[in-house]
Amino acid sequence: RMMIRTILSRPRPFTVCLRTMSSKLAPCPALEQYPCREVAIPVPWGVIAARDWGPEDGVPWLGLHGWLDNAGTFDPLVRHFPDGHRLVCIDFPGHGLSSHLPKGEGYNIQLESIGYIQRVRKYLGLEKFWIIGHSMGAGLGSLYTATFPEHVQGLVMMDLIKITSRGNHEVVQKTRDAITERLAMEEKFQNKPEKVYKTYE
Repeated sequence: RMMIRTILSRPRPFTVCLRTMSSKLAPCPALEQYPCREVAIPVPWGVIAARDWGPEDGVPWLGLHGWLDNAGTFDPLVRHFPDGHRLVCIDFPGHGLSSHLPKGEGYNIQLESIGYIQRVRKYLGLEKFWIIGHSMGAGLGSLYTATFPEHVQGLVMMDLIKITSRGNHEVVQKTRDAITERLAMEEKFQNKPEKVYKTYE
């Protein structure tokens, strides 16, 4: 939280009203004045869903949620974003309103998620944008920033979960084990009926 406050308080070409991360924040000229646009970004397996706040020509931010979360995680922050900014919060595949991956595909949150972010960037036509990520989303934001630094204006990470790193001597065996275990699990559950859980609002 201290890091976030420091990053956002540095001089920038625009004014940021977010001064501290607490429940006593005074609202800025908020994005709430703009109706939230529910977005469905087409991908080969369905859609990546997103919530789009603010003017379409505003300073672009991409919100990346945490593990087993969804785009709604950033709703409490919306009222504290200054006017003139645009916040697009995505649901990663298998989360929120985004399509699940087809059978046989795995949720490789490290490599594939960089591709998900890049698909969203290209669809929205963003050449440069800010990233705000929470937990897993913070880690994936750091991976994307390291891979495509030319597209990232800045990165804000909240409650970062560090992405797993491996030594050179571990990479081959760990990769082999991961693939073997994934295929074994797929075979185990192949003929089992899918569970449907109750929905709670």
